[in-house]
Amino acid sequence: APAVRGGEEDPSASSRLMKMIGVSKESNATPARDASVNPWGTSPSLDPINSTTTAIDPIIGAIGGSIPLNPWGGPVPSTSGSQPSINPAGMDLGIGLGPFGGQPKSEAQIAAEREKIARQEAELLRRRQQEEEARRRAVEEQKARQQQAAMQQQSAAASQQSQIELVLMERICLILENSWGRSDLVSILTTLHSEDSRVIPLLSNVDALHALIARSPQRIALRRDPSFGGEMAVLLLTNAQWQQQQAQIQQEELRRRRRMEEEAASRAQAQNRLAGSINHEAPWFYSDPQNNIQGPFRGEEMRQWLEAGYFKGDLPISQVAAG
Repeated sequence: APAVRGGEEDPSASSRLMKMIGVSKESNATPARDASVNPWGTSPSLDPINSTTTAIDPIIGAIGGSIPLNPWGGPVPSTSGSQPSINPAGMDLGIGLGPFGGQPKSEAQIAAEREKIARQEAELLRRRQQEEEARRRAVEEQKARQQQAAMQQQSAAASQQSQIELVLMERICLILENSWGRSDLVSILTTLHSEDSRVIPLLSNVDALHALIARSPQRIALRRDPSFGGEMAVLLLTNAQWQQQQAQIQQEELRRRRRMEEEAASRAQAQNRLAGSINHEAPWFYSDPQNNIQGPFRGEEMRQWLEAGYFKGDLPISQVAAG
């Protein structure tokens, strides 16, 4: 029967060869790793304060640093108790502030602010009304200038036309004076063309002569004569009578203009007297749309209300409560 070998004996050739080169089973065994050894093969010692590993191994030691256990590089917060959070600027955010960060305003301050806002709104409204009034006046002035220019052109054209018509009417009246105050239109037209050839483009036919005479019915009348079989021109006013009548009309116009100028001067004097009689220290009263007397008010208040647009230009005002 074969001999029984111990557990340490290995009859294989490989075992005998390993013994010959000096390798034993004890040196081939792997020692158990200590649980405190880190993955880099060193034994770190924990810093209880900073919670970091002390660099003992040669790689970490060469760097000269420590490996923080906290991913953000700081100490691991203690879970035993909660600490109040502190603002980096040193301010405690736990302090409660009021809704507006200050003390509540008094009623006097609130009233003053409301009055200030009301004054600002009134001033803004006044400025807007002034701007709108300025724009409206500019538009009206431009329209007035355009209308005035158009009227001047029309007046110039009418004046030129009227001057030509006056000259023609004087010649027609002179022809009628020399014809006992009556003549047919064809004879008048023939005489005009023969005396001045410049009349031909102005009165080229009987119809144009008829229209010219019809525009001056106070000087010449157009009447149909059955015996002649056509219209006849009858002289009503001679040239001398016409000129005298026009002179009287001009004198009457001058008198009318003088009366208007005198009335305007009288109104201006009355307004100046009224302005001189106003007492600037006395209060003012006004009548509202319901004919109720409101007041008294200071003159400055009335002026501000008027400029702000609350009053119209025709508002009845007086310094007497009875009106």
